[in-house]
Amino acid sequence: MKHFKWILIAAIAFLICCTNNNQSLSSGSEYGIGNARLGMSFNEFLKNIDHDTIKKYNDGQARWEIFKSGKRILVLYDKNDLKDLVVRLIDIYSPELITTDGVHVGMTVDDLLKKYPDTKLDSDLELRAEFFAPQQIQVRTNTGETVIGVYLFVTGKDKKPLGIDNNYPADKFSREGTISMINIIKESL
Repeated sequence: MKHFKWILIAAIAFLICCTNNNQSLSSGSEYGIGNARLGMSFNEFLKNIDHDTIKKYNDGQARWEIFKSGKRILVLYDKNDLKDLVVRLIDIYSPELITTDGVHVGMTVDDLLKKYPDTKLDSDLELRAEFFAPQQIQVRTNTGETVIGVYLFVTGKDKKPLGIDNNYPADKFSREGTISMINIIKESL
C-alpha cells in the first residue's frame, strides 16, 4: 500500500506538469486576466477588474468597452449579441492587465521572444495588423482542437511593420516593437 501511494503521487505530479506545459485543457474557462476568466458573466468578470466607466454597444458588434481614468483598458464581447452577457472574447489595451501566462500590452517583442523563442510573426490582412500567437499559450483540447486563441498584436518602432518581406508567417522580422493589443477568444465549447 505504501508503494501505491508514492506511485499515485508521482503520476499526479507528472499529469500536472504535462498539463501546465502544453496548456491542454478540456475547458477554456481557466484563461483570462488575474481572476477574471473567459466564460464568466460580464458583471462577474468586471468585479475582478479595476475600472470606472462602461460603454455598452449593440450596433452589429455587441460589446462593452471598459475604461479607467478616461482610457479604454479592455473590450468584452458576448457570444450572442448581448443576450446572455457571457465573455467570449476580450481585447486588452492596458499594460496593467496581465494575462494568465504573464503577457501584457507594452511587453517588447524581444522580451516576448525570450519567453517564446519559436514564435513566428503573422499578419491579419483584414485588420492590416501583425501578431504573434505562441503555440505554448494556445489552449487546446486533448484532441488538439483550439479552445482558446491568444493573439498578441504588435506595433513596430515608429508604427512601421515588423515584417521584412511581407511573407507570413515569418521567421525574420524586426524585434523593435511592442505588444499593442491582446486578443483572447473562446473559439469552441
